[in-house]
Amino acid sequence: MKDIQILLDMCKYFRFACSKLAAEASVKQGAHNKALYDGKEGASGLDVNNKVLVRQTHFDGKHKLADRWEPHTYTVVEIPNRYTCI
Repeated sequence: MKDIQILLDMCKYFRFACSKLAAEASVKQGAHNKALYDGKEGASGLDVNNKVLVRQTHFDGKHKLADRWEPHTYTVVEIPNRYTCI
């Protein structure tokens, strides 16, 4: 009877150890994937004389299929501080 209890305790410990390892591996893989994704994303790099669209932020009424951009383009005249994210 004692041998069965030892075996059951070992199985319980083994399940706990495997679940802990799986959780740690999942967190590590998530951090790795985030680093890869964030490395691909970057600022759009605006320069003077670039044409840009302005997104509409407020709509009147229903707007599920509405055009989310203003109808005309703007030209970048100056960039006051290149290190400020917009």
